[in-house]
Amino acid sequence: MSNQSANIPDFELLASYRAQIDACDTAILQLLQQRIQVVKLVGEYKKTQNTPALDPKRWQIVLDKLEIQCRELDLDFELVQDLWNRIHTFTVALEKQI
Repeated sequence: MSNQSANIPDFELLASYRAQIDACDTAILQLLQQRIQVVKLVGEYKKTQNTPALDPKRWQIVLDKLEIQCRELDLDFELVQDLWNRIHTFTVALEKQI
């Protein structure tokens, strides 16, 4: 019985950490949704200007900036780059549909 009592604070701590992760996940999803809404606006603008959805120069600027930010935040750039590539692929396709 004493082992179970001793583990309760550890479980509460773990539950607290998991709640923080859940809050971060929710924030990430909300930001992703917000980003997609802005991409739709960009797509509408590009359509009126006959501008292609993909701007390779802009994409390289984004990646370069991400690499610097990852270094400053001590984040794995390969992980972030993979995530951004997936987001970018999705959003370019979304812009093309507009």
